[in-house]
Amino acid sequence: ERQPLRCFRRRRVAAMCGELANGELAKGEPVLAAVEGGGTTFVVAIGKGSPMQIVERAEFPTQVPPSQTLDQVAAWLSKRKY
Repeated sequence: ERQPLRCFRRRRVAAMCGELANGELAKGEPVLAAVEGGGTTFVVAIGKGSPMQIVERAEFPTQVPPSQTLDQVAAWLSKRKY
């Protein structure tokens, strides 16, 4: 069963979802996407496995309006296939 994508209005956001970018459900190791938004930088990372290990990480300068930065983060995440 698919888990819904959850959005939280907090400075530090972590969401776990069992769906891959291609729409298939993940099997095996858990995958975690984390986003941390700050005044100057947004950091996004992908973690995988048990125990969780960061396998990819990126930083984006915070833009005005912040929705532009979130668009960059979403584009970066959508290109990942785990």
